[in-house]
Amino acid sequence: MILLRGVLRGLWRAPARLLGLVALIAVVTAVYAGTVMALGRLEADTRRIYASSSLADWVITFSPIDAALLPTDLQIPGVDTWDLRLVTPGMLTLPDGSTAAAVVVA
Repeated sequence: MILLRGVLRGLWRAPARLLGLVALIAVVTAVYAGTVMALGRLEADTRRIYASSSLADWVITFSPIDAALLPTDLQIPGVDTWDLRLVTPGMLTLPDGSTAAAVVVA
């Protein structure tokens, strides 16, 4: 109790120090609360965007040698529609003549 009284008396005698301490505690509390709220909102927004944009829940990848070997009728329970895409590695020629590795999606 004596220590607490001494600390309070010291802070009261130095109002700038007391103001700085109060401001520091307020900023730390605001940053913590803002971070917690932002992370919670980010998770909720991510779930809402995924639900509203009808993104695929699953990605099934086949690696055939030729596009003609891809399956044409997949019977997966619970899947209403599906898209067939051919994804293959390739090289992209840039305007300056150099090449860059690329993924071709057809």
